[in-house]
Parts: sequence; structure tokens; C-alpha cells
Amino acid sequence: MHKPFARQVFDAARSASITLATLVTLVCFGCNKPIPPRTPEDELATSDTIHSKAIDSEAIAAPTSTQAITSFCADCHLLPSSQSFGKERWHEEVAQGFRLYAKSGREDLVKPDFEATLAFFRNDAPDQLTFPKHESVKDKLFVRNEIPWKESEKPVQISHTRIMSPTEAPPVLTIADMWTGALFGVNVQSDSIQTSVLTGVSHPASFAATDLDGDEIQDYVVADLGTFNPENSNQASVWFLQGTESGEFKRRPIRLGLSRVAGIEAFDHDDDGDMDLVISDFGRYFVGSIYLATNQGNKQGVPQFDWEVLDSRPGAIETPIVDMNNDGKLDIVALVSQHYETVEVHLNLGDGKFETKLIYQADDPSYGSSGIEVADMDNDGDLDVVYTNGDTFDDTLAKPYHAVRWLENQGKYPFKQHSITSLPGVYCAVTGDIDLDGDLDIAAVSLLDPSEVGKQPAGTFDGVIWLEQTQAGTFQRHDILTDECSAATCRLIDWDQDGDLDLFVPPYQFDRNATDRLVVYLNQTK
Repeated sequence: MHKPFARQVFDAARSASITLATLVTLVCFGCNKPIPPRTPEDELATSDTIHSKAIDSEAIAAPTSTQAITSFCADCHLLPSSQSFGKERWHEEVAQGFRLYAKSGREDLVKPDFEATLAFFRNDAPDQLTFPKHESVKDKLFVRNEIPWKESEKPVQISHTRIMSPTEAPPVLTIADMWTGALFGVNVQSDSIQTSVLTGVSHPASFAATDLDGDEIQDYVVADLGTFNPENSNQASVWFLQGTESGEFKRRPIRLGLSRVAGIEAFDHDDDGDMDLVISDFGRYFVGSIYLATNQGNKQGVPQFDWEVLDSRPGAIETPIVDMNNDGKLDIVALVSQHYETVEVHLNLGDGKFETKLIYQADDPSYGSSGIEVADMDNDGDLDVVYTNGDTFDDTLAKPYHAVRWLENQGKYPFKQHSITSLPGVYCAVTGDIDLDGDLDIAAVSLLDPSEVGKQPAGTFDGVIWLEQTQAGTFQRHDILTDECSAATCRLIDWDQDGDLDLFVPPYQFDRNATDRLVVYLNQTK
């Protein structure tokens, strides 16, 4: 995510906004694991007990013990922390957990008493979440520049961006609009831009540029959520936008009927000379997977794929492709949310085989994972991960534990976690040498509903920041924009071609009104 925006999907009924995947907070919820088959001996041994329970079910009280509550609430994920929410919110969180367990179809867990469960979490919860002040300085490096958008179809909610041009060339970008469905081409020319609508799908969460059919003309593959609001509708798709010599694109389906596709990447995992795909089907509640689609060649000019499940859990947001272990093979780094809240790497062993290693496991199922970027942050020759957790669109609530984190590769799994800075609602973080001092810095943006921002005193929430690496592993925070948290993605790019990295922050309009401006923060280092 980057990653994508996907980084989730927003429930419009609750927040009047969207994202590419709903990170659902599953508090007291047993996952949809298979129930072991019963043998005839089991049936004989328990038939009387089952009969008695059926007769006396109303007379048997639900257990209230701590053991019963923790066994139920930590069956398929870590036990939620009572500190994750204020006291008032816990009723909804516990009720949601009981509802989702009922919908899961499972009957193998013993449900504890609702009121006892609520008291278990609420008694130790804070009255309300508080947001301590962070150490920061007001930024003096970047200058905001607003660039007119002249295309008749204007952006509303930008979910994903990719830089299409080489570093030394004038910037060319492709951006996806989740609300309108358009993929825009953006050519930067001094203080102006030329824009065009390349094509469109229903609700693009992310995309990748590649030559999928091997004709030496650029194509796109697109992850399409299918529906704007989270639904169990199986309307998500993977699209092949086939480039032509005329510059137009033919839209062809690669696969229809998926749940909620949040991310997509193209790479040649089997070294056979054609491009394969890895697809993050975020899903919802009980469905969703990471798929590996292996290219089997063209049929009537359209690539055909063999599909396999790489990870059967819902909640996949994005899968950056890198050589994590420096063995010459491309590996898949995966961010999985939806109460799993993990970063993993699928190491490419060759011959279509992968070995999965855990990079990071968050300590709470409501962490709100939102994105990852892979980079060598400490310049020690191996790849680390910059991880953000700031999704709020399951409950619209900002959290003080939302943050930008550095997962340090120390040569073993899992990686060592460093919390760099708190940033409620953080949705995207990108890396680059912003101040030209030879090390990597970080820029980050946040996405919070304006009504949530308004609940706290002015100056509480930052929308755009950068983190200056002053010495190895130490960062100074610089606040660029405060009290406006309206971006789902960002890019570091030399917009004005003066030799330093500027920060492009495309719009995410909560009111869904199109904007006629793009915002870029111009770096004054050079």
C-alpha cells in the first residue's frame, strides 16, 4: 500500500466515506475454523448430555468466569486489550463480537454471559481515549502548492497512485479514484499538469502497471472492490486493461465474483518470462484470501492463469514484491488485517513453492493495520518494513495507539518493532531521502472523518507529517498540516525537477464533492 489505499473500505452509512477494505474489530469472536468431525462413539457418549441440554437449556446459566470469557474472546486471535476503547464504546464492541460469532456458523465454543463479558473489558477501560502531545516541530522545509485540475472529470477520493516515469524524467503518474472509478494519467509540466482519463472500473482500490500479454505495450491490472460500501456481494473483480498501439485500453476480466479485492501486484514468480499476479482479496468477515495467479500464456491475445490460494484468511491489504532474503528470487510481503494484524513474508523457494515467515504480529485485534512499505531504513544492507496502523473506518474512532512503526530486520524472524511516532488515522507512509543527508526519512498522511477531528481541541491531529532521520534509528517529527486529515495515499517525487523529493498528497473528499486542485508540498532543500 505502497501500498495501496486499500489500505480498507469505509462504511458510508457510518462515515460517509470509503476505503479499500473494512478492518473489522472482532472483539469476542471465534473465527470460522472447521469443527472436527464427530465419530459414532462420540455420538453415543454424548447423546444423553445433548438431550439434557436441549431440555434444560434455559436453566443453564452462561459462564461468567474470567477463564470462560478469555477462552471465548481469544479463540482465534489475541485477547483484546481493555485499553483499546473507552468505557462507553465497549458495549458495541462486545455486542459485535457476539453477533459475528452467531453468523460464523460455529457451535463449538461456550458463549460466556454477555454482561460479565462487558464488565470484563469495561471495568479496566479508560473513561475515554486521550491523545497525549507528541514531540514535534513545525515544518519549514515544505511549501504548499495547489495546481489547477482542468480535466472535466475531476478527482474525488484518490485511493492509489503510481509513479510511471524514470527518476530523471518529468513526472508522470497514474492515480485511481475510488469514488468515480476513473484511472487518471497525470503529466507534470512546470507549474501545470496535463490530465486524462485512461479508463475506468467500478471502484479501483489499487493497480499495477505491467506488460501482461508480452506485446511490449504497457498494460494495467486493477483491483476492483466491486461495491463502494462493504457488502457480501461477490462483485469484486480483477481487470486486465490491455494497452493498444493507439494508446487506448481494452478492459478484459481476469476474474470476476471475488469478495473485495484491495491489492494487486505483477511479477514473474517462476522465472518463465511472463508476468504472474498476486491478488489481495480483502473479503469481509469470513471470506477472502491472498491468491497467486500464474500466467499460462495467451489465448486469443488474453493471458490465462492458474489460481492457487497463498493465504486463506480474510483481511489482506497489500503485497509488496521484493527480494527479502537476497537470494535472487522475488518474495511476497503481505499485510493482513481483519483482526489478524500481521506482516508476513512468503519466501520464494522456487518451483512454485513458498515458505511463510512472520515479520510482525500486533498485540491487539483492533490495531487497524493500514499499510506497509519495504525499505532499508538503517542502511545495513537488508530490507526493513515501515508499517502503519491507523484505519478508523470500522468504528470512525481515532486511537492514540495509531502510529508509524519501523520493523527492523536483524537477520531473524520476527523483526524488531520500533514505534517512531503516534499518528491517529495514519493511512500511508512512504520513504525517501527528503533532506538529502544520505539516509532515509519518512512522510506520512492520515485519514480521519472531519467529525472525529472536531471532537478534540485544535492541534490534536496532524494530517501530513515528515519524519527526519537525524541519526540511525532516531527520528525528528515535522508537522506539515494540522487539523485536516484527508488523504489516503501520498508519494515522494521530484515534482519540480530541482533535485529533491517533493510530497504529492492527492485528495480524499469526505463530502464526495469533486476538487479542481491537486496539492503538492514542494521541498525547499534545493
